[in-house]
Amino acid sequence: MVKRFHIILISLLLIIAGYLVIEISRGRGQTYPITIVDIDSASRPEIGKLLRIVAATRPEIIGMDFFLVQDSLHRDTLLARAISEFKHTVQVVALHRFNAEFYIWDSLEVSHPKFRPGGVGFANIFLKDSVLVNAVPMQQIWNDSIIPPFGLAVAKKTGRVSAKYAEGGFEDMEFPVDRIGNNYNRLSIAQIFSGDFRKVDLEGKIVLLGYLGPKEDTYYIDEKRSRRASGVEIHAAILEEALATPQ
Repeated sequence: MVKRFHIILISLLLIIAGYLVIEISRGRGQTYPITIVDIDSASRPEIGKLLRIVAATRPEIIGMDFFLVQDSLHRDTLLARAISEFKHTVQVVALHRFNAEFYIWDSLEVSHPKFRPGGVGFANIFLKDSVLVNAVPMQQIWNDSIIPPFGLAVAKKTGRVSAKYAEGGFEDMEFPVDRIGNNYNRLSIAQIFSGDFRKVDLEGKIVLLGYLGPKEDTYYIDEKRSRRASGVEIHAAILEEALATPQ
C-alpha cells in the first residue's frame, strides 16, 4: 500500500515537473509588469470581445495602440461599450505636419468620437535614415493642447511615472533600444480567446493591445538594419523607461 502511494506521488511530481518545463519553454515561467497582446488582423467586434476578456482579469491599464478612425456603425457597438466600461484606458493619436517655426503640429489624427478612452498619447515614432531614433519628445503641441508620447501617457495613468518625466517638457526622453522585445509578456489574441494564458500575466498588469510581427508597423532599430521591432514594442520600451523603478 505504501509502495503504491509512493508510485502515485512520484507520478504526480513528474507531471508537475513536466508542466513547469512546458511553461518555461513557452516563455511563461516568469511575468513582467507589461503585457503585449497581439491583435493581429482582428475585426472591431473581435477587439471588443478581446478587450472585455482582458478587462475581466482586472489589469491596471489597457493601452490601445491602434486607430479607430472610420465609423463602422453597428460593428462598433461591442468595442465602444467595452472601452466605455473599462475606465483605465489610453489610446494613440497621430500628429501630422510639423510647423518648425512655431514648434506645433498642424493636425491631429484621432479615433471616431464614439470611442472614448481615458487618455491619449501620440504614436509618432522618429526615424533617421529609416532607423529608429531612441529618443522621443516628452510632449508636443497641437491646437494649444499638450500631448505626451503614448508610452509616457500610459505611465502617467498608473501614477508611478519616474520623477524626471513627471513634469513633461520639450526635452527628449531617451529609451534603451537593446531592451526592445525583452521585458514584457507576449500573448496572442488566439490565446486570449482560447483561455490559454495565465491570469497573472494580465491581472494588475499594464496591457498594451497592438500589432506584433512582420506584417505592418515595423521599424529598423539598429544601424546595420538587421533587427526590426513593431510600433507597440517600441512604445513598451518608452513606457518601461517612463515608469519609476520600484525601491
